[in-house]
Parts: sequence; structure tokens; C-alpha cells
Amino acid sequence: MTQKKFLLLFVAILTNLTIIICSDHISNFLIELDIGWTQSRLLPIIAVIGLTIFSSTYLLFKINFSKWLRMISAILLCLTSLLFEFYCNPIYIEDYRSEGLEIKQDEKYNNHEVAKLIAKTNSNYTGLMCIVSKDCGFCHALAPKLETLVNRSKVDVIVIIASSEQDDIDYFKGETDAYSPDYLISGSFKGVLEICDGSFPTIFYMKQGRIIYKWNNNQFGYPAFDWVENGLN
Repeated sequence: MTQKKFLLLFVAILTNLTIIICSDHISNFLIELDIGWTQSRLLPIIAVIGLTIFSSTYLLFKINFSKWLRMISAILLCLTSLLFEFYCNPIYIEDYRSEGLEIKQDEKYNNHEVAKLIAKTNSNYTGLMCIVSKDCGFCHALAPKLETLVNRSKVDVIVIIASSEQDDIDYFKGETDAYSPDYLISGSFKGVLEICDGSFPTIFYMKQGRIIYKWNNNQFGYPAFDWVENGLN
């Protein structure tokens, strides 16, 4: 019986450690299964917390050590597990934000040359327009998520690279391995800075050719992906 108790505790701790180390892979797998973006990110965290509580409680009440040794071991196990989780998978508040700027009849955006660039391609375009800089680290981090968004949903995504060089499209694709979105170059870097307010990446949602919503990078978290997939409904 004692061996079975130790085995169960060992399996719980090992499973917890595996989830912590493989958290990003688990989240991506869940996203590919069409589970919501926010849920896919939260489920591994919830699993780690649940297994940590179970392991610590089981150690405290089921393992045949002295009372003080069980208490100290359970506290250390709990603290170590949670600290390791948040060290490996830090939680940023920006990852769970979705609020941006609603655009209501603001011609600063819809008469801008970047919006007109989309209109030349599709005057009734509905989907995301993402403005990026080719060497921006945050832009590179966003691109694989956009790749997943295109592949798993019906959302159209156009990535506009702030550049006048056509070769920068191939450079950005190669750096990010994001080939599914459509790509355009802005042509004018100054004009892009105006519509982005100097922030890269900046994400816009367009409906029937008009910009209706805008996010900066620190506003476009997992709930925003869920919202976009639902057409901002």
C-alpha cells in the first residue's frame, strides 16, 4: 500500500512537471482542436494548479512521514511547483486583454492610404489588417498566431509590412514561418506611423471595407482572438 501511495504521488508530480514544461505545446494543440484561444491558454495553468493542490494535499495526509516532515514537504512541493510554473510560463496581463479602440466614422483611419490599399484589393474586405515592421520582435511573435488563426477559422488576415521593398515580404515570412496570411507592403513608412501612432504591431478589424476597431500590441490578447473569430459579436 505504501508503495502504491508513493507511486501515485510520483505520477502526479511527474505529470505536473510535464505540463509545466510543455505548456505552450499543449496550448497550441488545444487551439488546433478548435478549443477557444483563452480556454486553450488557461487549461494548462488550471491543470498545474489542480495537480499541485492534489500532490501537496496527498503528501500531507496520505504519506507515512512524521507530521512536521509532511507539512514542510507539502509546503515546499506546493511553492516549488507554482514558482516553477510561473517561471517557465509567466502570466502577462496583456495576454488576456481584448479592449481596443472602436472606430466610429473616423476618417483619419478609413481615408488613410493604408485603408485605401486594402480597398484596391477588395472593397468589401472583412477581416484583420495587421501592420507590422519586418524586424519588430513583437510582430514576429504575433505572426505565428495569425498563421494559426487563418488555418483554423474563416477569418481573413492581411499583413501590411511597413516598407517599400517587396523583398521584405519574403524576409518576414521566412523569419516567422507565417505563410497563410496575405501580404502587402505599405509603400510609405511615414504614413504607416500615422495610422499606427508609432506602435508595431497594430491590428485593425475591417468590416465591408471599413475599419471599425483598432488594437495595439499590448491590447490584442487571447480573448481578442476569440472575439475576432466571432466577428466581434
